[in-house]
Amino acid sequence: MAEDKYYDLVAQIQELKVEIMAISDTSMSFTEARKSIFFGKSVEWIDFWIVEKHPEVLTNNNSKTGFMTPKLGKGHPRYITSVNLAKIWIFKNRSKIDWTAPEPKTLRKNLAT
Repeated sequence: MAEDKYYDLVAQIQELKVEIMAISDTSMSFTEARKSIFFGKSVEWIDFWIVEKHPEVLTNNNSKTGFMTPKLGKGHPRYITSVNLAKIWIFKNRSKIDWTAPEPKTLRKNLAT
């Protein structure tokens, strides 16, 4: 009987966590996100090392866990639709991302020589 109450309490806590995240969540411009979420990396670096290698971050690829709007061209600003999801994803995948990786233009330059 006590064990059932424990599982009920755990389920209630999980539900409250989801609600708190939803209440406190915000969106952010891509320019702001570069500074505060992606540690000041360039747009090209983020596109190459994060978006191309992990397409699940895009909202059009995964509506539940995607947090970044896709690149649609000039006149279509990009946004982080859920700052909380972005921070959680970065935290969970931090070991998969080489934050010291060079800029894509540096890679192309080195391959050309």
